[in-house]
Amino acid sequence: MQQRDDERLITSPSNDLAHHTSSSSIQHDEEMCTLFFFLGFLMNIVWIVNFVKYRNSDSPTCKKLALASIILFGVSSVIAFGLVAFGLYVVLTWNPRVIA
Repeated sequence: MQQRDDERLITSPSNDLAHHTSSSSIQHDEEMCTLFFFLGFLMNIVWIVNFVKYRNSDSPTCKKLALASIILFGVSSVIAFGLVAFGLYVVLTWNPRVIA
């Protein structure tokens, strides 16, 4: 009986190792989520990837960045659409004879 208990202790992972792995995984997720968040300022589509990938993360930081990513994507999309619409309006209604 004693030998069997010893074998179980040797082969079972320690709680410290499991905690370290989980902590390391969360830290890695936070680093990647932060990287995707800042890359979203260069390519807005990355914000959608960040949201989809990290919205259900165990890390509260990742969840907040995922939510911020989708909000910023929405805001930037509205601004881009508004600028394109305004540009089209100006181009289509511009009359060069009025200026001269």
